[in-house]
Amino acid sequence: MERTLEDELGRVSEKERNLDMRILEITRLEARLHEALLQQELQKEPQEVEPDTSNGLDEREAVLEIREKKLQFSKVQQDEKEKHLKAKERVLNEQAAELSNFQARLLRKYKDRESADAMRITVLEDELRAAHMQQKASLESTRLELEDRCVRLDEREASIACRERATTAQAKTLEQLQRLLLHQREWSLMTQEDYLSSVRGKYPVRCQLSLSSTCPYTGMLYRKRNTVTIKLPR
Repeated sequence: MERTLEDELGRVSEKERNLDMRILEITRLEARLHEALLQQELQKEPQEVEPDTSNGLDEREAVLEIREKKLQFSKVQQDEKEKHLKAKERVLNEQAAELSNFQARLLRKYKDRESADAMRITVLEDELRAAHMQQKASLESTRLELEDRCVRLDEREASIACRERATTAQAKTLEQLQRLLLHQREWSLMTQEDYLSSVRGKYPVRCQLSLSSTCPYTGMLYRKRNTVTIKLPR
């Protein structure tokens, strides 16, 4: 897992604290060493200088030497402090450079990730656009098919209505034709009956005439019987 900026800053701060503690410890050890050396030299001074109260010049020189050594010790301490500050400044510069490099890496990673995200978003948009166009085309095809089916249904309904009207008209025509045929048959029977009545007195032969007819549409049988006497010539 990649380290975040906070983790990196924490690591740098921990390094800085450890380095400061080491530098401080080294400085303390050096100060103790110089102090011990100075004390040894100061302890040697009274032994080397013979106590002569009558000679004030020697005492002054001894005091001046002691002050000079103290100044040298102070200078050494200042030098150590400067070294410590320079070392700390160097560490801070290194940490700043490392932090800058880390920020640059993070920025590059962020830009790379942003470009990758933008590319993925573009690809996703293209896929969604293609899916939308495909769905739109499918819906358009379905709509056209439904319109075609509606047109065919309307045509079929119109054809059925036309056939119903034609069937109704044909039924009415057949009914009228049936009535006309019945009327013609009745008229024919009446004509035959009139004819037979007219010749009844001339031919004394008695016979039975049976007339029947069947309706071709209803299947009903119409039958009429007449008994006539016909005189046949000899």
